[in-house]
Amino acid sequence: MKDNKKSMITMIIFIICAVIWNLIWLEEFIYGDTNSKSFLVHIICAIIWDFNAVVWIINYLKSKKNNG
Repeated sequence: MKDNKKSMITMIIFIICAVIWNLIWLEEFIYGDTNSKSFLVHIICAIIWDFNAVVWIINYLKSKKNNG
């Protein structure tokens, strides 16, 4: 039960980070700061955060299905 709660907290943290990083990327895109090197870095990091969030959600759902 304790590990399941830790997994859920970790999953929520990953989702929050993914959303924040996507908002940073979107803000740069909307305000036209697409020429900077940081724009490319933000796109790459947003994709990585999104991927990690999806992996954590899938793993959490699989573990919940196996345990319950």
